[in-house]
Order: sequence, then structure tokens, then C-alpha cells
Amino acid sequence: MEHHSFEIYHYMSQLREAGLEFVGMSSVGPSIAIITEKDRAFVEGIVKKIGLSITVESKIDNEGLHIHHAC
Repeated sequence: MEHHSFEIYHYMSQLREAGLEFVGMSSVGPSIAIITEKDRAFVEGIVKKIGLSITVESKIDNEGLHIHHAC
């Protein structure tokens, strides 16, 4: 899938319509980023239904950057 094609925008639209809070595209793509409070099972059900898959899952801690020095 090319990021200049309509296809990726169609997938993103379907994800938004399914109720995911934030759906964006990487700048070099084509990959789609989702930020949501929904659980993995909910998201997996949506992406599988439209022929996509989850590649990376991470959690956000909203704690900012922490630097630890070991001397």
C-alpha cells in the first residue's frame, strides 16, 4: 500500500468511524498509529475486520522524560 493512495486514508477513516480516539499516519509510512483508551481485544477486533493487524503496542505514561545517571 502506498501512502499517496486513497487506500490508507480509507483504512484510517474506518478506524475513526469505529470509535478510536486518535488515528494518524506516519510521515514515511505507510503505517497507521492509533492512540486509544480501548483495550487490545477491542482494537484487534476492529483492525482484523478491515484486513489490518497490530504490529507494535505500547503504553503512554504521561510522565515526561526521565534521565537516570549511574556513577
